[in-house]
Amino acid sequence: MASDILEEATSLQKCALDLLVGEKLGSGSTRRVFALRHDPSRVIKLEYASRVFCNVAEYELWNEVKDTDLAKYFAPVIDIDIWAGALIMARTQPITQQQFEKEVKEVPFFFTDIHWANFGRLKGKIVCHDYGYHDVLKAGVTRKPKLMKINQ
Repeated sequence: MASDILEEATSLQKCALDLLVGEKLGSGSTRRVFALRHDPSRVIKLEYASRVFCNVAEYELWNEVKDTDLAKYFAPVIDIDIWAGALIMARTQPITQQQFEKEVKEVPFFFTDIHWANFGRLKGKIVCHDYGYHDVLKAGVTRKPKLMKINQ
């Protein structure tokens, strides 16, 4: 039975992608981002770089901060597949560099890839939607958020 599924893997992968993947929204050094086909309020991030694990990093970090005061700085992760190749996240709306510089005055101290294009607007607030690279393991996360000043 398992061998039958493996033989059909390429076809199944194509069918699954066709069902899930909508418009391409962007790409980075490790992932491509698409609108979720049947729910444009979410995105699907497909990781193509090997041994980088940005999807895992975002999934794990979101699960650590989602019930803390730090959650307000993050676009929520909805789900991840068991191989971590695909991650579903809340979709943000694009912002400009000027909006970022004007509105974002502090971020969690463990953010490392602080670039305006890694942020977007969700429910009226600017949040980070690309936090696959971070220093949380080095810095640690506390229940009292430590913030660092930027754009001042």
